[in-house]
Amino acid sequence: MNRMSVQTQIVAVLSIATLATTTLAQTRPEPTREGGQRLIGTVTQAFEADTNFGLTPGGEDVSYFSTTTLGLAYITETRSQRFALFSDVELRGISRDGDAVDFVATVPSLALEYSRNTASSRLETDVSFRETSLRARRGAEGAFGPGGGFTPPGDLTPEDGTGRRRDINGNFALNFGDNGPVQTRLSFGGRETTYTGAGTDLNDSREVSASAGVTFRINPVLTGDISANGALSEIDTTDEDSRQTADIRAGLEYSISELLLLSSGIGYRFDERETLITRERLEGPTIDGGFRLSLRRTSIGGGVTILFPDNRDPLFTGTLDISREWQRGDASAIFALETTEGGETITTITLEANREIGRGTLNFGASRNLQVSRTGDDLLVTAAGVAYSRDLTERLNFRMEAAAAQSENLDTNETDRSQLRLSVGTEYELSERATLSAQYSHRRQSIDDEANGHSLRVAVEIPFGR
Repeated sequence: MNRMSVQTQIVAVLSIATLATTTLAQTRPEPTREGGQRLIGTVTQAFEADTNFGLTPGGEDVSYFSTTTLGLAYITETRSQRFALFSDVELRGISRDGDAVDFVATVPSLALEYSRNTASSRLETDVSFRETSLRARRGAEGAFGPGGGFTPPGDLTPEDGTGRRRDINGNFALNFGDNGPVQTRLSFGGRETTYTGAGTDLNDSREVSASAGVTFRINPVLTGDISANGALSEIDTTDEDSRQTADIRAGLEYSISELLLLSSGIGYRFDERETLITRERLEGPTIDGGFRLSLRRTSIGGGVTILFPDNRDPLFTGTLDISREWQRGDASAIFALETTEGGETITTITLEANREIGRGTLNFGASRNLQVSRTGDDLLVTAAGVAYSRDLTERLNFRMEAAAAQSENLDTNETDRSQLRLSVGTEYELSERATLSAQYSHRRQSIDDEANGHSLRVAVEIPFGR
């Protein structure tokens, strides 16, 4: 059974001459004041050396990367609206595994964001375009974001080749009647990934989705909701894999008190996957029920959905989530159980915890989730990571991070893939407008055989503009 996820990747940093690997920390230029019109940017010079960049078993050759980056952003905002435009041009100098240096120029990347708020409505839209060289792309890795949240990897299959990858993403969301008795929502999303000069296991893919809903207050404690969702995904494999999903739902929410909320609903679900030689369809009515208990610093929620497909046993999905806040940290957990058409039960988990310890911060994340591979197969990806950062002085900070992942193919007998990354780094503020950073990483990957690699990156970053 496939799972489709529309992932919107908003390009945050903009580089005019990038001669580096994807390990380059790409950070959106930060404005120094609120409101008005601003043109801001960041200049970065980075050098990186890697042993066994492609993590080939037995590989020991050294790869070198030099990166000069100019990031630019134009932002204008008022109390009711915001517009932001980011652009990125890349020129990469790459010496892979002892080969001669190649210079690769890419098409400028662009990212546009627009939002507008009124007393009773909200509009948000974003569009992005990015092209990268496969010679400088690592395989997917779990990593922590600037806010401490852990992002697990998707398909662990390496993106090998001498060509390029192009990503186009877009989203649109509109809400009416905020805080009123009737609230309406509408959203659209799309993503396309294409490869040129890539290996045969890297397939072009595209996804589009749409949703609409209305929430209406019946009385002070009873609220109704009607929603509809649809999605289409295609992967250009030799079998021309495609999938269509749709569902509608009508439900009620009952506020027993300020602490406890109950919900229930009925609906209909359609899910079809088609190739040149097969067609699998799953459809039928659904019923669901759930609750939400909100205490002072703790929230607990759960729900059960039952699908009644034609001529088959019912399929169950159950979820339970818990979140807790402390004065110096927070933690959350989401557990889900799902029965499949083959009679199996799949368990998925998402865990996250953050804790301030003196002048440092400790972050933890773990997950076990369903993903879709580039060939359309179902993957069960288990990942975990831990990171610790500390301000040693007012100008110097230290960070170390560990992340691991394993991918299991649920549709074929393909060998499981696993990876491990250990990183340690430091950052020093040379002045109010310049930062020097260095990071060492050790990577290990296992498919049929084990492979190891090391990398060292040094960079200077200079922001400008206001």
